[in-house]
Amino acid sequence: MTHPFGLLSVAGNEYVIRDALAASKEDKSISFVAEVPQGAIIQFMVGGRDALLQAGADAAILARGEIRHESALVFIADCVSRLLVLGVETEKELRNIAKHVGMEVPMIGFFSFGEISSETDRAAFHNKTCSLYVMPE
Repeated sequence: MTHPFGLLSVAGNEYVIRDALAASKEDKSISFVAEVPQGAIIQFMVGGRDALLQAGADAAILARGEIRHESALVFIADCVSRLLVLGVETEKELRNIAKHVGMEVPMIGFFSFGEISSETDRAAFHNKTCSLYVMPE
């Protein structure tokens, strides 16, 4: 899904991304990967491959600042919905991450169904995320 849904956060300062799983013509409902409160106002978000690739690179740049040991390891949790959009360009995302954290830094990870994260003091479940964790020795 190139254009996921955006649900305005409780604080009203960011959108929480939600991917749809299915739609029903019978009861005119949409099933989402994660909770969307009944009656919530949602909107289509604009993005695409380039935006996803840039977001992965931005996460890697932030992670690079946390690498303080030669034996650090970068752990990646990448939302599977990114894989569905990026397709074969998923490899490009991994190369971009390696380029920014350092080609010598080992990386390991998996595809998830989203991650719990936040740029504010309130965590929420997000879809379409690329989360990086720098693990020291």
